[in-house]
Amino acid sequence: MEDEMQDTGQIRLILELPADPALLQAYRSALDERRERLDATLDRLKQRVNERLQQGGISYEFGDLPSLDFTFRPGPDFPGADLPPVLPERLVFGIIVDGREKAAAFIASARRLSGVAVGTDVAILGFNSWCPGRVSPSFFGTRGQADRLIEASVLMATSPPMQGQGVNLIVVDEGFSEGRLRLRHPGFAFGGGWLVKQPGHPLRLPGAPADPDSHGTMVARNILAVAPRVRLFDFPLLPDRITDVLQYMLWAQAQLNIVLASIAAWRALHLVRGPWVLCNAWGIYDRRLEFVPGDYTDNAKHPYNLRVTDADAKSIDQVYAAGNCGQFCPNMRCGPADHGPGQSIFGANSHPRVLTVGAVRADGLWLGYSSQGPGQADFLSLAPAGASAVEKPDLCAPSHFVEDGDAHFVSTGTSAACGIAAGTVAALRTSAAVNGAAATPAALRAALRAGARMPPTAPGPWNFRHGYGILDLRRTLTNILGVP
Repeated sequence: MEDEMQDTGQIRLILELPADPALLQAYRSALDERRERLDATLDRLKQRVNERLQQGGISYEFGDLPSLDFTFRPGPDFPGADLPPVLPERLVFGIIVDGREKAAAFIASARRLSGVAVGTDVAILGFNSWCPGRVSPSFFGTRGQADRLIEASVLMATSPPMQGQGVNLIVVDEGFSEGRLRLRHPGFAFGGGWLVKQPGHPLRLPGAPADPDSHGTMVARNILAVAPRVRLFDFPLLPDRITDVLQYMLWAQAQLNIVLASIAAWRALHLVRGPWVLCNAWGIYDRRLEFVPGDYTDNAKHPYNLRVTDADAKSIDQVYAAGNCGQFCPNMRCGPADHGPGQSIFGANSHPRVLTVGAVRADGLWLGYSSQGPGQADFLSLAPAGASAVEKPDLCAPSHFVEDGDAHFVSTGTSAACGIAAGTVAALRTSAAVNGAAATPAALRAALRAGARMPPTAPGPWNFRHGYGILDLRRTLTNILGVP
């Protein structure tokens, strides 16, 4: 599909507009009737969009219209079954423009308008990784060793234990298998999730991916290993990896809008209480698929990156994987210029308002496929005061290990490390004392960075491989609470 677009000169863009009643109605009608191929409805929608854009001279066609294609399905541990409908405050349009020059002109024109966000659409994939033939033995350690590396036992030593109870965590990935997770965590709390309907793909249901050992299941397994009592929500955004199909930022944009609208509605109704955490173990491998270079990967004003900033302001903790394009063992999907220091952490994964996680072995040795910082320069304005570079990754967590007594369940890539870090955030948010001392996402990120343990031979206080060091829960809790 990408080769075809390059040959024809068609450029995929994301357009985001405020959802006023008239535009919302036109959008919903287009969604319903497009399935019956009624082009007249799309023409009326385009007229509404053009009224908002006040533009002329640049023709475009609609691609996908995804914002309202997500329906929430409550799980057994969702507090309340009669849910009011949740509509996003902003609508997302996939549009196609002929040629880079017209695409750049469209973006420049639209960004001058109040309330309009626009940017390129780019391919994304989950950050699972494997380096066949480059390491021997293939795995380094077990879950028990990974837990000891990060001092996970300290979470059970508090009173009450910090296990994620009362915290809500959304896994944005391929989808996780509720049944598979219950094999290892029989009593885990499943809050439900969103149905994802995309053209050309089977309907994806929360908690039931096509592959029960999906990438999302692996990520969720690592979350529950640290925070076994967290309430998990499933957003099966990415296609199943067995199909080897690309996904696009357009759908991630719509997903984030729906999540923010849902959380706001449930908070207002006092329906779902407690903190919220988003786990995103996916990102960009190859910038050649970004047809307006840097428009998402190095642009804080891209629509998705703007919503990441909004989520942080709404006190939602966000955790992203650094990526698997480290200089010594980059994933085969990494672009030829997209690996190594400063060239492998992009877009939202480079955003200063998220916790970005690299990977080390269970014995603490840095993994050569873990993407390296610093992050992209345009995000520096959002970095903590005094920063001279976008210091990504923030820290590292263990990966490349198997479960104790069961080598069938493997954890690889910065995705596994991202799951452990997201579980850590959920576990820490269990504590009223932690929430008092580190109430905002920024404060908790700072505490985790300050508590990270730098390997003795690594330069500090920050370096482009380890960030501020390896996740250390004992040091972090000592710093936050002021007691050993």
